[in-house]
Amino acid sequence: MAGYDEGTHQCTVVSQGFGNTKKGTEYFALIVRPNGGDFEREVSLWVNSDPNIERTRSRLMSLGWDGEDWTALNPGAPDGHSFAGICVMLVNRHREGFDNFDFPGPPPTVRVGKDDELAKKLNRLTKSGKKKPAVTNVSPAVTNPSPVSDEEVPF
Repeated sequence: MAGYDEGTHQCTVVSQGFGNTKKGTEYFALIVRPNGGDFEREVSLWVNSDPNIERTRSRLMSLGWDGEDWTALNPGAPDGHSFAGICVMLVNRHREGFDNFDFPGPPPTVRVGKDDELAKKLNRLTKSGKKKPAVTNVSPAVTNPSPVSDEEVPF
């Protein structure tokens, strides 16, 4: 369950390390405690693709790492780099009822942009979207005749 309100929190890094999800996705984690809070939370920085590696490197460099030796980030590494004690601003966005702390910015799973082709494909798959009016060759006068008085009827 969520233990913290959604929004921006100043957090202190408690520990760090590399890990894998149950599906095997690799990440580097910062274990943080929001200031004034009782519970630690994990911030996952993904290292499973080139763009994610560069994003993670950039974020860690903004916290003081030189960006050179990844093994220096292992806890207890000789001449290692520790983030413990560093304060960082993080955003908590609840996901499925749980805290989800991350660096500020759009959530990593959301791409900002316009993709009309994807929207059109989804409309086709779900058979939704704006419906085009049916084309008929019938004149509006025939489909919507005006009332005729009894005197105008020939028989």
